[in-house]
Amino acid sequence: MLKHLFQITVFLTVGYAHALLDLDLPNPRRPHAVEGCEFLLTNMRAGTNLTICSLQILTNKPVRFFTPSLIEKDDLLGVNRLNIEVDYTKKILFRTHDSDIEKVPNDKNQLLMVLRNPKEVLLGFMYDDPDTFTEFLDSESAFLGYLDRIRTYDNWPEENKLLIYYEDLILEPENVLPEILDFFNESHDKLAMHLNNVEEDRLKISMSYQKQHKIGGGPLSRTQDIFFHSKKIPKELLQKADELLKKINPELWEKYLYRYETVEES
Repeated sequence: MLKHLFQITVFLTVGYAHALLDLDLPNPRRPHAVEGCEFLLTNMRAGTNLTICSLQILTNKPVRFFTPSLIEKDDLLGVNRLNIEVDYTKKILFRTHDSDIEKVPNDKNQLLMVLRNPKEVLLGFMYDDPDTFTEFLDSESAFLGYLDRIRTYDNWPEENKLLIYYEDLILEPENVLPEILDFFNESHDKLAMHLNNVEEDRLKISMSYQKQHKIGGGPLSRTQDIFFHSKKIPKELLQKADELLKKINPELWEKYLYRYETVEES
């Protein structure tokens, strides 16, 4: 129980545990200015690793952790789990679970957000335990961190943001990946090869995630089932989660999350 509550607390707050568990990753140095930063904003266990690794396969883009006080430093922790050849002439993509990116002032900053079913995200920390899920839904802080990240995206300038859904990235990579490449003004040269080898590449990506999260059980769904967690939970509890999300912020629910509503089977 204590383990579950700790993980849920991290889910609700910043989520810097990633940086602590990746200290042995490559740490390349390159002077970086704040002008026109590129950000990837996600919730934990919501497609971060899949998005980053897919982008690096396709673009050789440098990726680093975002920390507000360190963004102008040249020694930020690097991310290169697949050990690909990184092109440091390209703009750095700062990955984060932290809404503080909105405090980095620049009207050219670009934001890519990957959104996953909030019930799947939460249940991934609870190992599909209905009792823990019920306890969480009864708390005042339920889903606040998740919704706060969406609010950051919602407030971002329209011309500088792109939202993709984790489930679409899994089921329709041929449609989603070109959108991401175009958003960051990247070439499609490697896209066909990646799509031809997408299952093999995803296996490598999934295994790269194992090292970081072996304390928490490693990757669970491994991109194989978009309802991996929620299908193990009573439908009335999933519907309770829906009602809570609608109550907390009906506008964000209608705008971004209605697709995740648990409905009665006809």
